[in-house]
Amino acid sequence: MAASTLPVVASIPAVEPDHLDWYRQLGASHRQRDESAAHASRTLQDRDREQQRVMRRRWPGIVEAMRRVIRSYNDGAGHEALILSEEANDAGRDLVVQVVARGPQTLTMALTGGDLCVSTAPAVAGAADDGRQWITLDEPDDETVAVHALRHWLLRL
Repeated sequence: MAASTLPVVASIPAVEPDHLDWYRQLGASHRQRDESAAHASRTLQDRDREQQRVMRRRWPGIVEAMRRVIRSYNDGAGHEALILSEEANDAGRDLVVQVVARGPQTLTMALTGGDLCVSTAPAVAGAADDGRQWITLDEPDDETVAVHALRHWLLRL
């Protein structure tokens, strides 16, 4: 029979008490880092939820301001050139308004989270590659938000 070889066990040096303190400090440092990151994440989520609540409360006022702008445009055109329809998609998570003009050209505005996504069909020259423009709603006035969302598209009709 062949002789079996036993694995060689390396000698592990004794751990000095100072080394254990260093590992304890390292663990405490990592815990603080993780707690700080979790706190920052919760703060961002809380801010985003509050911004969404504020925008959902403002949405009816913004839509009414859009209706006023469209009525004014239609009065100037002498006929109902633009038609606004309001809907909710994805089980009511995103609030959506569509404005349809002749051609048919459509402007879709969706409140997604705390931002307003404006997209056109067909795409407007100068818009982002996918035809979308994101508007942050930091304007305190609903009329200003409505005008900002509609103006670029209306000028190109």
